[in-house]
Amino acid sequence: MNLGLNFSRAFVNLIQNQSRYNMDKIASIDLSKNQLRDEGVIELSKILLFSKSLVKLDLSSNEITPKAIQPLAEALKTNNSLTFLALSTIDGVQRNRVGKIGGE
Repeated sequence: MNLGLNFSRAFVNLIQNQSRYNMDKIASIDLSKNQLRDEGVIELSKILLFSKSLVKLDLSSNEITPKAIQPLAEALKTNNSLTFLALSTIDGVQRNRVGKIGGE
C-alpha cells in the first residue's frame, strides 16, 4: 500500500483522539508491507505511549533500520497492553534491516 510518513502522522492523531472517535477498543493493527520506513515507525511509536487496548502491532517489511528501534523501545517501556510486535521481513518485500544493533 505504501502508506508512509503522512499516514503515520494522521493515524497517530486519530488514535490520540480515540475516545472522540470511539477507537479505544482497537486491539490489533497490521501495517505490514507499507513502506513506513524509520520516520513512519518513529511517529507510530507514539501510539504505544497512550494506547491501553492495543495488544498486537505488525510492522513487518516496512524498511525499518536501527534508527527506528530506539524510539519504539522507549515507548514499549510504558506500554502494558502490547503482547505481540512483529518486525520481521517477508522475503524480498521491503526488508526491515534492524540487525544486531537494533536489538541491543
